[in-house]
Amino acid sequence: MPDLSIIYVRTCRSNVTFETTVNGHQVTYGRVLGRSYQYGWECDCKGFKYRKTCRHIKEAEGQRCGWNQNFEEYGPIEKCPDCGGPTEVVKVGI
Repeated sequence: MPDLSIIYVRTCRSNVTFETTVNGHQVTYGRVLGRSYQYGWECDCKGFKYRKTCRHIKEAEGQRCGWNQNFEEYGPIEKCPDCGGPTEVVKVGI
């Protein structure tokens, strides 16, 4: 199996951490506790507690930008070209 090449690219900060309130419930996207390289959704509602998904997350998914520099050709960018929010440099294995 070939070795991975590590590159650094910019991504919208909403891909690293994202918080919003949907119908009074706090919905967050970010690192899953105990797993440093796995990201996922969480909600403070009872439905998420039992099913690990809920309608609040479905609604919040549409609010998150999701732009990645490695999918499109851009030069060095400080602001996300899709939503205008801040960007972060992340390490990616290809």
